[in-house]
Amino acid sequence: MIMRDLRASVIRRGLARVQGMLHRSKPFHLVFFFAQHEYTYSFAVGCLASYVKQEIPGIRLSLVSVLNTEDLAATVRRVVKLKPDLIAVTCMSPLWPFTRRFLSEVRRALKLTPVVVGGTQAIVAPDETLGQPGIDYICVGDGEEALVELVRRLQGERDPLQPIEGLWEKRSNQEIVKTQPALADLSRTPLPDYSIFEKEGDIRWLSSHAIESRKLKTLHVMTGRGCPYRCTYCSNTTLLDLYGPKFLRRYQPERVIEQLVSLRDRYSVDYLKFMDEMFLNDMDYVYKFLALYRERVRLPFSIFARVEKVDDEFCRVAADAGCHSIWFGVESGSEEYRRRYLRRHMTNQQIMQASEAARRAGIRRFVFNMVGMPFETRENLLETLEFTKRLQPELVVFIQFLPLPGSPLYERARQNGLLVELSEEKQMWSVGQMNIREHAGAATAAELNEILQEMLQYANESSRYDP
Repeated sequence: MIMRDLRASVIRRGLARVQGMLHRSKPFHLVFFFAQHEYTYSFAVGCLASYVKQEIPGIRLSLVSVLNTEDLAATVRRVVKLKPDLIAVTCMSPLWPFTRRFLSEVRRALKLTPVVVGGTQAIVAPDETLGQPGIDYICVGDGEEALVELVRRLQGERDPLQPIEGLWEKRSNQEIVKTQPALADLSRTPLPDYSIFEKEGDIRWLSSHAIESRKLKTLHVMTGRGCPYRCTYCSNTTLLDLYGPKFLRRYQPERVIEQLVSLRDRYSVDYLKFMDEMFLNDMDYVYKFLALYRERVRLPFSIFARVEKVDDEFCRVAADAGCHSIWFGVESGSEEYRRRYLRRHMTNQQIMQASEAARRAGIRRFVFNMVGMPFETRENLLETLEFTKRLQPELVVFIQFLPLPGSPLYERARQNGLLVELSEEKQMWSVGQMNIREHAGAATAAELNEILQEMLQYANESSRYDP
């Protein structure tokens, strides 16, 4: 098998310049692929598509977006039918088993088609990812420049032996060529392209209604990239280690507003869901943005926010601009557990104050909590339930802890022998399904499920979001 892969790799690279000559008479066809557990947008694909279209006019782009439960053979046939010149894959770590098997099958069907993989899987586990048969390149940072340069190389427009910044490459002799991760300059990078998600001219099939309001057709949007915090359950720590503070970037507010107006008018959306991990990072930016939004966009919206940034003044301005709801990540009702295990140092009093500020301004409060975390006791779980009842949010969501590679809590779980093998059968999405081993000093699976039933009953009976 190794010799077969070597021969195929040599042939692929030897044909690069021949392909480049052929591409002069037909558009280069770049096919994006990503798997997911429910249909939604991929901001990575949108950003890459937008930049590639800007830098390589006339390029042909296609998207194959599938659920991880869909028939793999049928998915491979879809890709083969497209006759791609390059397959670009974005992948989150929990969906790696499905994606890995898909790529193996694609390589069998399209032996000469190069494959590049990006996303958190490639960034937090680069050696494992590039070591997978059927993968020729991985992107270890922002992928805009790297993908454009790779296309140019495959078109025969640049030296095939010259390394590409932000790209690791597996060459025909199995040598791995590594470069430093790249960071996109958002001041000259276009905003995400939504047209690549269209079906019959519409994109609302991906998320037809907001969870915040089942009556309103929604669209997911962003104003920038990055988060300044190092919560232990999030892979953001790896990204901050790579880039430092410069990882936090935002598009110019005027540019974002122009796009939001265009998207509103083009797709007739009623609601915008800002997916920024930390919308309130720069309050000067936020107040400028909200003033423009109030003047020109005038749609209800939701944000994710840290409680330390939420006060009466912000809530008053946000509500006036159309803020419908704020998502707060509480995660655990135990201050001591949050501080010791999650690196979240806000107090319950701060959470309550932020929640009440939103309530006074007429903003709905939605709360995230996690269960089944390492060393989380029965008492911790009960604290989470009781504190949630005190908050009285309009909506509470209880989600199962998911050990993400690249996160400090994943490493802690690994060091303590708590990890279970990730497989396609165990995709780790269902609440109530333990994603780590039972262990001393933590609630048992039976205790977790007993309290979780109370949590879910409370969530079902107390939710007051729009029907």
